[in-house]
Amino acid sequence: MENKSSFQFKGYKVARTLIEIQSGNANELTVNFEPKGTLNNVDNIFNLFLHVNVFDKDKMVNIELEFIGEYTFTTKDENFNNFLFVNAPAILFPYIRSYITALTSLSGISPITLPTMNLSGLKEKLSKNIEEIN
Repeated sequence: MENKSSFQFKGYKVARTLIEIQSGNANELTVNFEPKGTLNNVDNIFNLFLHVNVFDKDKMVNIELEFIGEYTFTTKDENFNNFLFVNAPAILFPYIRSYITALTSLSGISPITLPTMNLSGLKEKLSKNIEEIN
C-alpha cells in the first residue's frame, strides 16, 4: 500500500534568468526573495513564483531569477497552510541553489554556492501574495 502525501511537488521551471557580471570577485552576497503564488482550488494546484535576487554591495555580480514550482494537493487539512507557506519554498530552494552554482560556474567566474537557508521567514510575505482561483 502506497501512502502519498496530500501535498506533492510536481516540478519546477525557470521562467527568467538575468546575470550581470562586472567582475568575478563578488564580496559578501545578499540574497533577496519575493514570493507569490496562485492557489487553484478547482484543479488542486498551487504554483509558487519565487523571484530571487543575488548581488554583492558593489553590484559586481547581479543575478535575478524567476522560478515556478508546481505542487498538487488532495485535501486542505490542518497542515495545509504550513505546506504552502513554509514547505513549498523549502522544497524549491535546493533547485535554485544548484541552478545558481551551475549558472555561475559556466559564466567564467568562480561558482557561487548559496548557503543552505531557512526560508520560513517568507511565510508572512507569501501568505499576503496568494491569488486564489475558485
